Amino acid sequence: MSKDRRCLSRRTVLVAAATATFAALAAHADEAPRLGRYEVRVAPIPAGSVIAILVIDTPTAYTLYDAIGAVLVGRGEYRFNPNPSAGESHYSWLSGPFQRQQYGGTLYVENGGRTHRIQLEPQTYAITVEGPTWRPQQ
Repeated sequence: MSKDRRCLSRRTVLVAAATATFAALAAHADEAPRLGRYEVRVAPIPAGSVIAILVIDTPTAYTLYDAIGAVLVGRGEYRFNPNPSAGESHYSWLSGPFQRQQYGGTLYVENGGRTHRIQLEPQTYAITVEGPTWRPQQ
């Protein structure tokens, strides 16, 4: 095999490997915690009653407000596990209101990645809200 063909083969392999790596990273990007506002609802999905507003502030911190966003309920920290083992949750609530409630946190990415739903209990979930950026009432 000529030197030019070997270089072309190596380039093809490198491009294929890079493409596969970027595709895997893009697939896992939808599985990461989405920062922003979630409505905490009780079942049925999707029209459950809003009982609180969850704001995922950073990749490790969250804030919880009452149902209309007027009263700060509490703040806490969490850990996100993108690849939980059987019986484990994606979210571990380390402190704050969700930790006191002993909530779980299984992430479901729905509607082609547009909607993130965190199942807190069998009948309680937090779902992303589309629209303008929300800020708590002052």
